[in-house]
Amino acid sequence: MTDKKRKTSFIVAILPLLIVITSLIYFVIIKGGAPHIAIIIAIALSAAVGRWFLGYSWKEMLDGMVKADTVVISVIGILMAIGMLIGSWVISGTVPLLMVYGLEIISPGFFLPAVLLVSSFISLATGTSWGTVGTMGLVFMGIGAGMGVPGHLTAAAVVSGAFFGDKLSPLSDTTNFCSGLVGVNLYKHIVQMLPSTIPAMVIAFVLYWIMGLEYAGQQIATAASAEIITTLNATFKLNPFLLLPPVIVLVLAIKKFPPIPTLFAGILSAVILAVIIQGASVEALLGTVMYGYWSSTGIEVIDSLLSKGGLNSMLWISGLMLLTVGFGGLLQTLGSIEVLIAKVVSLVRGIGGAVVAAVVNMLILIYTADLYIGYTMTARVFGPIFRGKGYSASNVSRILENSGTMMTALVPWGAAGVYVASMLDVSVIKYAPFAFACYLPLLFDILWGFTKKFLPKASDEEKKQWIDDDEPIVRDGELVSASGLDVSQL
Repeated sequence: MTDKKRKTSFIVAILPLLIVITSLIYFVIIKGGAPHIAIIIAIALSAAVGRWFLGYSWKEMLDGMVKADTVVISVIGILMAIGMLIGSWVISGTVPLLMVYGLEIISPGFFLPAVLLVSSFISLATGTSWGTVGTMGLVFMGIGAGMGVPGHLTAAAVVSGAFFGDKLSPLSDTTNFCSGLVGVNLYKHIVQMLPSTIPAMVIAFVLYWIMGLEYAGQQIATAASAEIITTLNATFKLNPFLLLPPVIVLVLAIKKFPPIPTLFAGILSAVILAVIIQGASVEALLGTVMYGYWSSTGIEVIDSLLSKGGLNSMLWISGLMLLTVGFGGLLQTLGSIEVLIAKVVSLVRGIGGAVVAAVVNMLILIYTADLYIGYTMTARVFGPIFRGKGYSASNVSRILENSGTMMTALVPWGAAGVYVASMLDVSVIKYAPFAFACYLPLLFDILWGFTKKFLPKASDEEKKQWIDDDEPIVRDGELVSASGLDVSQL
């Protein structure tokens, strides 16, 4: 053992990824267990490689993991608030009311397209895909069950809409993070995503409409939906005032209030309504907000959907998020990510190749490390490449969103995938193939890369900004500084 650090070779760099992929496949897919242990094993073995083969101290590796985890602390706070929001909206009767309204109003044949559109609107307005899945997702799963629509199709439409809205919302943390990471104006970033997003959403809408035709002949008042409506009306006192919590959340989100105060306003209003309308006791409210709502109607589909929420329900996911992000920070410390990215970059040929390489790079990182590490590393490596070719950095931010934000819910062991699966009671593997709006945008990115359509060149103003900020540029295979060039050379 030596304290002298060695340069990370490709074999050593890929070893931790092979370890984590093998562990995740075995523990999660084959054994159907939780991913936490697989990631802990990967961290332990990777740390051993870092110490024995690369000469890093445990403190250096721990510092790298802790630094990476600081990025998601605020996200975990939002998650806990979402857990409390879900429980309070169930005990107040808000979620049951929305289920009843949906069963009475929405046509079965148009159900899946409606799920896509409404989930998109809610997520776009609030800026949170997770909040949309945890609230409206539960509502749509209940409506779909009453209409006889398979759960994996409903979940796929919810996920497609929720993450679409998250990606385009100016209130979303990912939208602001990706645009800021590459130095692009927020609204320019949003507009740049439209050429990939609009055709993807149109195709998804048409596909869901075609798939929904199978259920068009069914009547709303089927035995299943009638039973759900009757049971919910018997269990909760339902009236239009229960729409107040979601209205408050939407209004505050549109007015750009911070996420956590907005969510707490939704929680407080729901708690007050639970006391006034449902007659809930303080003990019941405290238990629900902390541990979630427990439904005991005797109707399996209702009980499985309404027994959700609570701050405690988010601790499992928060722990997973800390582990995965920490593992990504460890890989950064060991230099594994840089070596692997360099390998990908070495294969880049032309702007089309750069787009493909950036997409592949982002996918590798979200499936083996973490979404935010994927954002950061992809922007850091491919920003200079696109700048060197004279293309706007907004092309990079679009790839970050389409291959990161939209795909994160399709990672079975990732925090987003685990969250969706636990909220909607549908495995990622089942709904992923039908989440069309999640993976179609990155395919359009690749298409535009090779056809050079919707691939804007950098403006003179943007080039000047590169010079002022001393941005790195890859020119003829060499990394150079933008400050050493003038605008005409860029």
